[in-house]
Amino acid sequence: MAQENKYCSILYRSKMFHVRRKTLLYLMKKCCLLVGFLLGNIAWSYGQTSFGIKGGVNLTNVDFQKSRGADYQTKVRFNVGALWQKEFNAKLFGRAELLYSLKGTTIALDNAFFRGKGIDEYHYLNLPLLAGYHLTPKFSFVLGPELGYLVYGRENFGDNPKNITAACNKFDLAVAAGISYKIKPSLDLEARYSYGFNNILSYTDYDANGQVVAQVNDGQNRVLQVGVVYYFSKK
Repeated sequence: MAQENKYCSILYRSKMFHVRRKTLLYLMKKCCLLVGFLLGNIAWSYGQTSFGIKGGVNLTNVDFQKSRGADYQTKVRFNVGALWQKEFNAKLFGRAELLYSLKGTTIALDNAFFRGKGIDEYHYLNLPLLAGYHLTPKFSFVLGPELGYLVYGRENFGDNPKNITAACNKFDLAVAAGISYKIKPSLDLEARYSYGFNNILSYTDYDANGQVVAQVNDGQNRVLQVGVVYYFSKK
């Protein structure tokens, strides 16, 4: 009886975890729609509009709930793109960006099949929709949802690269927060952290008889970005 109660308790906690996760994702999606609606409605009504380009370094890793005997390590990649920013008043602003961003992880394995390091790499188009606040004339803070679309995924162990795009979820949802420092009127230095919610890998493996041997639905992006923003147009 005690064993049965323990099993039921584990099932209940697992169910509640998935319910909370689905609720959080639902709220994040609603937040994306709200931010987009607000930016679209007031974009051309008030303040100064700026356009620019940006680029920088991604210190990227993937958070797997099941390690499968691997050690996942931070990988250095890059991001590059363009942005549009609207000043609503002296303190508040909104920003939309379109970025090409490389994410992933370095994987250290030591088992019967492979000993050494490999990589998982994911190429994304990211659309951060950010609300910003000027803390001082030099420092600013941004926060908001980041939408992602997977363009390409690859895995490489022992110089044996594989296209794993079909094994990945196409869409990603994250929350991004960061701070920037204005070096001069047209140039900012910024740092930002992006915390992903959607699982990257989602696939099922079958044996020769069509029986399921493995189901994988795991891995969320964790990315620290450091880079520069150059504003080349203001209206």
